[in-house]
Amino acid sequence: MSKILHEPFSYPFDIARSCFSVTESNIGYAPKLHISNSELMFSTIATRLSSTVPAGAPAIKTPVGLLTCGSNASPTRLKEKLATVAVPLAFAIRLQLREWIPVYAATLSYYGAIPATFERIPEASGEPFLIVTDIKNLNDLMLSEQLTGNYDAYEVTRGTTDINTDFPVLAFIAKYGALRLGEKLLPLKEFQPASASDDLPTQREVIKLVLSSMNIPLTLKEYHERINNASFVLDLRERIIAAFGTTPNVPGWLKVSL
Repeated sequence: MSKILHEPFSYPFDIARSCFSVTESNIGYAPKLHISNSELMFSTIATRLSSTVPAGAPAIKTPVGLLTCGSNASPTRLKEKLATVAVPLAFAIRLQLREWIPVYAATLSYYGAIPATFERIPEASGEPFLIVTDIKNLNDLMLSEQLTGNYDAYEVTRGTTDINTDFPVLAFIAKYGALRLGEKLLPLKEFQPASASDDLPTQREVIKLVLSSMNIPLTLKEYHERINNASFVLDLRERIIAAFGTTPNVPGWLKVSL
């Protein structure tokens, strides 16, 4: 298992600030590419990327979208996940999305990070990614989600968001809902405009807040030393779910089986 998976304080890892593409041998960035939510037809995205990313747009035969607010928006992490799949191609579009906000989830990943999920928050906005890849890759992209059973796959049904595509779009939603500390949701600063993220907590700060809220007397150094102990991680995950778990708030989205 790669080193990146053992660095919970770095989650959600090296999130791109702009659109990017991933092929078997290359990561390409398109910092000047602008695609509005109403221009998310597959051919439009591919044409724009082909003229902007040095490697061009990957040729994906059966496209599927993955609305992403976690480590799949890390080019390095996505390339790792695609290394062993049938069609090692993907491209990613950073969106400006109203109402559906990337927030921390009420659970723990198998490597000790508080992961991300979506929550509907009227009058708020966020900047998640739309990952477009081949539908054959979905099971592989769910690998880390399946390891702890933290996520369910949902169809982002047409009309529930202000994005419009000509291919299906899914999202991985935390089974136990969003993390609330004192009824306060915690958006991920990596998926907010730079101007709005200054006061949002980092992963390190969220872990510290969770430990404090549960009266667990561990420093971050002590926490980091324990996360390679699977029993510690599983026990803490169960305690977090028991203390903060809720029903996901994703009205209109449909749970699907992959």
